[in-house]
Amino acid sequence: MKSIGEYICLNPTCVMYAVANTNNLFIDKIYGKRTAIRSYRCKSCGKTFTERINTIYYHSRINTELISAIIEQLRQGKSTRQIAQHLQISKNTVHRYSKLLRKYPN
Repeated sequence: MKSIGEYICLNPTCVMYAVANTNNLFIDKIYGKRTAIRSYRCKSCGKTFTERINTIYYHSRINTELISAIIEQLRQGKSTRQIAQHLQISKNTVHRYSKLLRKYPN
């Protein structure tokens, strides 16, 4: 997990857009049933965003351990069907995360 100073405002109209380590962000709230997800607010423009934005975990409803297992098996070269059967999930779920992994490789 990054420190708060490593996050930047993602609002292109903000004067602090893409400027790191300026203390212009603060933790607005923490939410999530299984995992604590921090929501940040920019002091300059008031825009909020989560620590998961622009990651494979953004808007995910399944737990991070399952996503990590999918990613690990995809990187091992296993097929969508093999992963789905092994983890007892839908092939569509594996396919969706396969596409997201190409979009957000880190």
